[in-house]
Amino acid sequence: AIESASKEVYLSVGLPNFKSELSDYEGKIRFLDVTSQELVTLNISNGVEYPILSFTQDSAEDLLIKRKEPLEPVTSEIDLKTNKVGRVEYYEKAKDENNNELGYFQILYKTGECYFPVNKEINLQLYYWPTGRTTRDSQGNTVEANPIIISDTYKR
Repeated sequence: AIESASKEVYLSVGLPNFKSELSDYEGKIRFLDVTSQELVTLNISNGVEYPILSFTQDSAEDLLIKRKEPLEPVTSEIDLKTNKVGRVEYYEKAKDENNNELGYFQILYKTGECYFPVNKEINLQLYYWPTGRTTRDSQGNTVEANPIIISDTYKR
């Protein structure tokens, strides 16, 4: 019954002016059961072929279908049904139907499956540095760059 009421949860975001050799991002996805106050937190970081996801220390894992192995992509439908997480849908420069680049990097990535009867909340907060984490100030000194903050919340 729990698996039939579980919903797939995807990270879906477009990053403007993304350059794989320069741009960076990191963030968190939080799954909260409002009634029990149980919280699951996944760290998100930039990866070469897909976003890297990991449970934070002391994070409850009961809200997500449990998986102790690293959250890595699987590509076959059979593995996807068994593992429940990690299928890469899109992780590339966005293109139109004529294969023209649209100027942003598209991520659509299955993060897991979550049981959603009532009183659930999912929050995404992503920090994005299009030109890298550091920049030069007017005196030529290296300083930390300010990230673009992408945030979204889903409540049920």
